[in-house]
Amino acid sequence: MAQKFTKTKFKKLDPKIEKMLSMNEVGVLLENINDNIKLVAEGHLDLKRGIDNLSGRMDKLENRFDTLEMRVYSVEQEMKSGFKTIIDFMHEIDSEATKIKKKLEAKVDKGEYIIIEQRVATLELQVNDCQKMIDAAKKP
Repeated sequence: MAQKFTKTKFKKLDPKIEKMLSMNEVGVLLENINDNIKLVAEGHLDLKRGIDNLSGRMDKLENRFDTLEMRVYSVEQEMKSGFKTIIDFMHEIDSEATKIKKKLEAKVDKGEYIIIEQRVATLELQVNDCQKMIDAAKKP
């Protein structure tokens, strides 16, 4: 779509330049420049659309990250609370075990306890020997 330009639309050019480029050639150059400008403008619009699309996707990712961060914080708080409960319970168990140990120590003399342990061990050995004799007697 080359437009025809007449000399009346342009300023009077230097005669040397006028001889170098005809009006038709100038029209072709201007049309080529115009086409290139359109290509640049279209490229710019495509880039802008792409950037807008990426920006929207980035906003969605930021929202998802914020949600994830809040959920992790919530789980962290629940875990801290759970660990505190477990630790408190373990302290209670330790305290109860200490109380029981003290009560047992008060009820049984350590010397007597050792003697009883030895007697039980001896009885266990005797029971094992008896079991062996019974098993041997059962065999034909």
